[in-house]
Amino acid sequence: MTLLQVNNLTKHYKVSSGIFSPNTLVRANQNISFTLEKGKTLAIVGESGSGKSTLARQIIGIEKPTSGSICLDGKELRFKNRRDKRTRFKTIRMIFQNPYESLNPNVRIGHSLEQTLIINTKLGKKQRLKKIAETLEKVGLASEQQYRYAHMFSGGQRQRIAIARAILLEPSIIIADEPLSALDVSIQAQILNLIQSLQEEMGISFIFISHDLHVVEHIADSIMVMYNGRVVEQGNVSQIFDEPLHPYTQSLFASTPIYRNRFPNFLPRGPKKQVDLLDSACVFAERCQYCETRCTAQTPMLIEAEQAYKIACFKFE
Repeated sequence: MTLLQVNNLTKHYKVSSGIFSPNTLVRANQNISFTLEKGKTLAIVGESGSGKSTLARQIIGIEKPTSGSICLDGKELRFKNRRDKRTRFKTIRMIFQNPYESLNPNVRIGHSLEQTLIINTKLGKKQRLKKIAETLEKVGLASEQQYRYAHMFSGGQRQRIAIARAILLEPSIIIADEPLSALDVSIQAQILNLIQSLQEEMGISFIFISHDLHVVEHIADSIMVMYNGRVVEQGNVSQIFDEPLHPYTQSLFASTPIYRNRFPNFLPRGPKKQVDLLDSACVFAERCQYCETRCTAQTPMLIEAEQAYKIACFKFE
């Protein structure tokens, strides 16, 4: 069952170049399309600056897309529609990278969670306190800890609080934006197991944004690889991890120690450059070892191969 459908989502920013210079148009996302099934996890991978977080902010409603559409349960969500905003806020929740920065240090954790219930539900005081206690226990914290402040918790505990806030309204979708990167390695496995157990228990669909391919391999059902604002490869976990085909995806595996032996000669050429996303060249052309003349003159389209696998590369046309 398709829960979320994103169609040709595009986000452009106008950046001032100075008082005597024209504005520069930055194309953060270009024609992003994907579907998210109920109870499944879609991982979005790619190096910093690929447009992953920009895409997440549009889905959750923080930023307005330049063009394209986002459909939830078959209904298109309008950015300025008040009812759609409330639906989106209750149905799509987010876990941020740094849990401490996402928590108000001046109020107790219970008060912070209660405000979410006051705004979005009609529960009475006793019902709200009961809901908060149950939710904290569900993420592995004691109900009494709701009376503490954020600075009184460890990094792992703060991320559990952030997860509790995300599941408090029993959403259908949670966007996890690098939820493990700010945690110690010993804690990452615990949080990952918690996310997986909550998904099984509550049937939540996840969009999991990460740099860590090893984590993605264990948590995701499907993967979308982004580079410089475009999707370059898309498929299920077994397809991508058994045989990644796009040169950029291969370079990601070659850059990861646990997979390096499988792809020893696939590191990209030169440093990353910001590429204009107009339909004039492949975004990875300047770093690709397979670059041909047409790669610098045309943009390869994301074409669908067998079993819903997609790739944007002239090499596979």
